[in-house]
Amino acid sequence: MKKLLIIFHISIILTTTSCGVGFRSGPNYSRPKNIAAMPDSFRNANVDPEYTNISREWWKAFGDTKLDSLVNKAVQNNLNIEKATASVMEFQARNTQARAGWLQDLLSGYSL
Repeated sequence: MKKLLIIFHISIILTTTSCGVGFRSGPNYSRPKNIAAMPDSFRNANVDPEYTNISREWWKAFGDTKLDSLVNKAVQNNLNIEKATASVMEFQARNTQARAGWLQDLLSGYSL
């Protein structure tokens, strides 16, 4: 059990110390120039209000009956997003609760 704890602690130390290796900027860091320079003609462009109002039924602009029937079928068979989100959150909570005992068992023989 002690060997397992030592290996566990060494792996945590190695993982935490090596995580930031690629993200260090150092004293000689200089910000890249013109990463995505945007011309003023785009930045200050006047936007036509006609293009900002998107219809809730945008797919009908294609005039495709097959697409219309697929969207109607999807809307009719759509699952409730809130119910699906709640189910995922419940599963995560149950998973965390089931795994909570593992850490206690792992650290039960450890003393400072």
